Amino acid sequence: GGPAYDVHSNANVPDSDEDGLPDYAEFVLRTDPNNPDTDGDGLSDLDELSAAQLDSLKRFNDLFPGYSLNVDLSAAYGTNPLDCDTDGDFLTDDFELLEGWTVTAPAENGTTVYHVYSDPTQKDTDGDGLDDGGEYRHTLGGSLAPPTDPNDYDTDGDGRIDGVECSNVIPVLADCTNPTTQSLGTCTSNPLRGDKR
Repeated sequence: GGPAYDVHSNANVPDSDEDGLPDYAEFVLRTDPNNPDTDGDGLSDLDELSAAQLDSLKRFNDLFPGYSLNVDLSAAYGTNPLDCDTDGDFLTDDFELLEGWTVTAPAENGTTVYHVYSDPTQKDTDGDGLDDGGEYRHTLGGSLAPPTDPNDYDTDGDGRIDGVECSNVIPVLADCTNPTTQSLGTCTSNPLRGDKR
């Protein structure tokens, strides 16, 4: 896989786009050596690679005198540098890793407000059946509802998992907007208010 394009790098510069990933490694990975963020998700190609991918690329260090891949410069997120939404949950990788969202959830004495992030390599971080995109953006009674926690399968603690109270919606996306403005889930009961029976 990967995009089909014809790219040329500068033979006199070992890292044409200065993203820390040498052009020879970009060739192997099929990323663009002239663009530090091939998929346009806000994360550099180097940062998107996993530790295992970086280790496998170090074998080329001896082949190119004067330049080597410094794996310590990478965040090693393990996302796909050719896909702005690695896990297919309709949230871009940088949004899940670096931006996240705020959740207002019920607590013993009222509500608690906290910031959350989701795993860009897992479509459903908490395994509750509601994709991370649906946790972030869903409707209740036809109106946009506040987001739920992608790391807690039962955000309101009422004994009903978020994936039972809400279901995924498959949106129509033109590109990797960050984040999407479309609803990604629809709820039949409020996942932020305990509604035990």
